[in-house]
Amino acid sequence: MNQFAVVLLYLSMLKLYTISMSSKWLGFFMFLVATQLSAQEGIRLNSNEAMKGYLLFETQFSTFLVDNCGDIVHEWPGVASTDLHNKLQEDGLLRYIENNEKTLVLRDWDNNIVKSYFIEDPNLFIVYEALKKPNGNFLCVTRRYLTDEEFEDIGYDISRINDFSHDPRRMDGVIEIDAQTGQVIWEWSIRDHVIQQRDPSAPNYGILADNPQLLNIDAIIDTYDWNSGESFMINGFDYNPELEQLALSVRKMGEVVIIDQSTTTEQAKGSTGGNSGMGGDILYRFGNPQNYDRGTAADRILYYQHNPNWIQHGPHKGKLICYNNGLDRPDVVNFEDRYSSVPIFDPIEDGFKYQIEPGQAYAPLIPEVQYNRHTTNTHFYSSYTSGARVMPNGNIFITEGVDGVVFEINVDGEKVWEYDCDEGSGAYLFRSERYPEDYPALIGKDLSSTGATVEFPPSSYDCDLTVSTTDILDEKQKLIFKKIDNRYIEVVFPSGKYKADLISIDGKWLDVQDLNETNKISIEHLNGGVYFIKVSSSSLGVIDSYKFYK
Repeated sequence: MNQFAVVLLYLSMLKLYTISMSSKWLGFFMFLVATQLSAQEGIRLNSNEAMKGYLLFETQFSTFLVDNCGDIVHEWPGVASTDLHNKLQEDGLLRYIENNEKTLVLRDWDNNIVKSYFIEDPNLFIVYEALKKPNGNFLCVTRRYLTDEEFEDIGYDISRINDFSHDPRRMDGVIEIDAQTGQVIWEWSIRDHVIQQRDPSAPNYGILADNPQLLNIDAIIDTYDWNSGESFMINGFDYNPELEQLALSVRKMGEVVIIDQSTTTEQAKGSTGGNSGMGGDILYRFGNPQNYDRGTAADRILYYQHNPNWIQHGPHKGKLICYNNGLDRPDVVNFEDRYSSVPIFDPIEDGFKYQIEPGQAYAPLIPEVQYNRHTTNTHFYSSYTSGARVMPNGNIFITEGVDGVVFEINVDGEKVWEYDCDEGSGAYLFRSERYPEDYPALIGKDLSSTGATVEFPPSSYDCDLTVSTTDILDEKQKLIFKKIDNRYIEVVFPSGKYKADLISIDGKWLDVQDLNETNKISIEHLNGGVYFIKVSSSSLGVIDSYKFYK
């Protein structure tokens, strides 16, 4: 909603109610007016640390591509209210799922439909996210409708179903669609990999702690969202082509899990086959080990998370990142204290499997780094939707979905670019995408400003598109780290002004030192454990990081 509309709305409310309104409520409405007037829609920040590129996002009317200053450079008119996340492929086609949850659509730059894929199975639906594999096929998150009997057949306690607050009807999975024929050529479903420890006489009974490769069907979190009929709720995923694996966000269990996608459909139903030899069973889990009885509530990290993805750039390349919404954290009572977080964690690979010790949870239990209001003073919160991804310049791009705000942070958690996606009628985003200038889909396209902005009136922020970004990773090979016994770390680097941050495994900043040509960072005072050193400069951002054991 633009500022003028807000003023008219609240003034009309004041006109109607001022006579009977107490001074308390009058003050409250004046506060709302002041808050809305102070909110800056459109571009809010564009610093020299920001990646120079383009933002893709969907409104209720169209899908837009805007530059670093929020000017519209391209529009797909009428491509709106999709389900739920548009992406621009490297070949220049816009990919999205229609809100009928049955059709995957590809449109060209001129908004023509080039191809569409309709799911003919009446009980199977595609939702949330579609990815393109290197072979050209598409992976989609799915929901399949099950009857009460089918839920009972996999060990679910059907007596739990009572009303709209607890009524699962759809079971989650993933499919692969052949790009040439449109046929479903691979399918994986959670229904084939569940366990319950409640009733020995019911199907899929087993001991949770002995079966971390299976998901406890009684552990489904039912505090939120059950009125939509969803069960485990896979709300986002990523594909790793080197490992042929999928990382899935299982929202209602508070976990990110990894499965093998090198299997056949038959192998995906069982526990053998594929690169891992484990079929469709769970290879790795992070975020809530109490679900498989190898942890407690105190070990839980993830709360209704979204968007797990393998990091492709920077010092954390190969690790996983996600958006941890933080909804319903047990230690947060007041709304103003709620916060989201962006964790980075590194599963320990063992071939095509992941290390897990007998009786222990999958490691690590806690992230290497977390960006949030407590660890990095980065304030953001979204109870639903949202996402986080490391960009080519090493910064992290975050979608704060409920408020429709997107921003970029550097390795210190400082905002270096920010944009409010409000188009005048609400800005709720599932997610958005940000592409660098050299993204293949944009080469040869006219990306000059149309002179228009999505928000109205336009942002008053004085934005300069000539602000450029230095490739902060160019210097990486010039840094040398040497651990001298357990006394200090020696850092050798080019001339310039740098600082070194000493960080604990849980993301807490322990110490910061200004560096000259060569410097030694004392570690004698540290207890045994894992730590990180991050070297950065005010002009280049992060240069390199170093992990060490004390």
